[in-house]
Amino acid sequence: MQEEISKHTKKAFKAMKSEHSFIDKLKEIGIEIGIIVFAVSLSIWLHGWSEHRHQQAEVQEFIGDLKEDLKADLEILKFVKKNKEEKLKEFEFTLSLTAQKLDSLKKANKNVGLRVGIDIAKFRIGNYEGFKSSGKIAYIENKKLKKLMLDYYQGYVPSIVEFDVLNQGFGLKILDDIHNNADKTNGVLFLDKKFKSKLNFYVNYSKEYIGAYEQMIKKTEEFLKEIEKKIKINQP
Repeated sequence: MQEEISKHTKKAFKAMKSEHSFIDKLKEIGIEIGIIVFAVSLSIWLHGWSEHRHQQAEVQEFIGDLKEDLKADLEILKFVKKNKEEKLKEFEFTLSLTAQKLDSLKKANKNVGLRVGIDIAKFRIGNYEGFKSSGKIAYIENKKLKKLMLDYYQGYVPSIVEFDVLNQGFGLKILDDIHNNADKTNGVLFLDKKFKSKLNFYVNYSKEYIGAYEQMIKKTEEFLKEIEKKIKINQP
């Protein structure tokens, strides 16, 4: 391309020095300039087209990786939510215990205990963070997909992480009470008013926590659906 431009530039200068009439010179120079402008415009367009293809290939690869990340996120979200729902039932049962119920359980030789697990969702955000830090988010042309992605990673994920941190803190307080009152066997601790108050707070918080996970699961499924649609459109 550079050689062609150089060749037609020389022709334009040659036309200027020729013995042709002024009008003929203008025509020849105009043709050569037109060819040069066309060649430069074509070169710029081809470069832009090639660059755009390269950018979209990177987006497509990124979207494919993101799909796998979201599938893993969805799996762990559902797992944590299920565990939390099971433990919530145990907490609600423990909260409902009275001295009479506790005696009945003892007579039936049933152990009274409380499982306090620290459930935390670990999100796969490495691909997103890498793509963002490289400044390539702007390559994503699908506005809906871009918005879902930014909402997911900059809004919903940090919110769930915050819920997890609070849940962990509350759960550890319950565990501390259980360990510090290990001498109160057979569920006697569960009748303590202060402990019941903490338990009641934890139960109410757990319901909000599960609700947040339900919303997160819906958002993840929505995001994943849009990604699968994008991949399907771009398949040959």
